[in-house]
Amino acid sequence: MTKMVKAIPALLVLLVCSTAGTGRAAEPYDNVAMPQGSYFSTYPLFRHANRLMDKNGNPVATDPDLELYQNTFKYTYYDKTLLPKTISLCTMLPVSYMNLRGDHDGGIGDLALIAGYWFVDDPVAKTWFGARLQTIVPIGSYDKGSKANLGGNVWQFRPVLYFAKQSGNLQMELTMKYSIYTTNTDTDTRQGHDVIVEGYAGWFLRPDLLLGWQLNGTFGQDKTVAGNRVVDSGGRIYQTGPSLFKNFGKGFSATVEALSDFAVHNSTEGYTVLARLSWKI
Repeated sequence: MTKMVKAIPALLVLLVCSTAGTGRAAEPYDNVAMPQGSYFSTYPLFRHANRLMDKNGNPVATDPDLELYQNTFKYTYYDKTLLPKTISLCTMLPVSYMNLRGDHDGGIGDLALIAGYWFVDDPVAKTWFGARLQTIVPIGSYDKGSKANLGGNVWQFRPVLYFAKQSGNLQMELTMKYSIYTTNTDTDTRQGHDVIVEGYAGWFLRPDLLLGWQLNGTFGQDKTVAGNRVVDSGGRIYQTGPSLFKNFGKGFSATVEALSDFAVHNSTEGYTVLARLSWKI
């Protein structure tokens, strides 16, 4: 027990770097190739976690008291002329405020640069399949002496496969990601690579109104410290919850969703409420 208590601050510092990332699941139309042009989206988010789970999925004595207020700004350009199928170029930047066990941090997070290509882009059959590469650049606020950090102080490379299909009133999407982390040179710690699987299914109540449900899971490998693997340190997180998508026309749409964590190992457990507002510009 003493060893666990001493390890809690280091565990929190490692885990909170990916807190915002675990707050999102697959969303409607994430994997659908949009008409050519530019799109702007904003993602307001609130995350709260009051339990820290150990390697066996049991809560430890400490309360992480994690609260994250975040708004992520996203710009995406879709092009259908350069290659046979649609390509997308995207950039995302979060602005956040975080509280964690008495420490706090406010400012920008790490920058994400994303390039994608649809190998199948069939709006008639309403079927899409593609791949993208996400690169996360460590420009976010970071202080190795603080438990609350909006930046991870590491580069991340994330290849992604994604699929979407509409059949009648049913909309289905599936996303599979593999996250690769570089070493945090300030702590000589390398977070274990992880696999993320995100699923979404929704039912059109009306042509412009989609009621859905998300389910995603993150499965992390063990971390390494000073080149040595820390046994049973890999995280596992499941999230699920409902969402509602509304297309208001003239290029504007909105999504709201609520996600709850469950079956968590080596990570914080709580809930996330977020929205997506998107405009064609």
